[in-house]
Amino acid sequence: QSQQRIFPARIESGDSTDLSFKRGGQIDALEIRQGNTVTQGQVLARLVAREAQQRINERQTAATLAQRQFARFQTLSGRQAISQSEMDVQRANRDAANAALQIAREELSQMTLSAPFSGTAATVNVRNHQVVAAGQTIATLTRTDLLDVVFNVPENLFTALDIRNLTYRPVWQRIDAHDRT
Repeated sequence: QSQQRIFPARIESGDSTDLSFKRGGQIDALEIRQGNTVTQGQVLARLVAREAQQRINERQTAATLAQRQFARFQTLSGRQAISQSEMDVQRANRDAANAALQIAREELSQMTLSAPFSGTAATVNVRNHQVVAAGQTIATLTRTDLLDVVFNVPENLFTALDIRNLTYRPVWQRIDAHDRT
C-alpha cells in the first residue's frame, strides 16, 4: 500500500512584472486600481505631456522649415547656382531636424504606460496627480493564465524519493479556480 502525504501550498503568479515610466513627471491619469483585470496594450497611466507635445510642435515646425529649405537648395543645385558642400549642409540640417522630431515623438510615447500582457494589477503604488521618478514602480502586473504552486518538502523525504522508481506515482490534484463547488 502506498503512503500518501499532503503538503500545504500557495498559488503564485507564474509571471509578474513591475511597471514604470522611462521618465519622471506628474501622473495625469491613473486608469487602474489594485485587483483590476487588464488586457495587453491597455493604457494604465499617463504623465502630463504638455511640454512633450510642445517639443513635438516646435520640432515639427523646424523639420518642415528644413525640408522647405532643402527643396529650395535642390532647385538651386539643379541650376548649378550653389556648391555641393552647401547642398550637403542643407541635407544634414534636414536630416537632423527629422531626427529631433522623431526623438520628440518617442519622448511623448514614453508618457503613456501600457500593459505588456493581459493580467491583474496585483499592486498599484501611486495615486493620481502624484509626481513620480523615472523607473519608480507604478504598478505590479501579474498573469492570471500562468500560475505556480509553491510548497516545501522536508529534506528527509528527498533521500527516500527516487523519481526513477517505476512504482513512484505522484498524485496531482487539479484545482479549477472557476469551479466553486
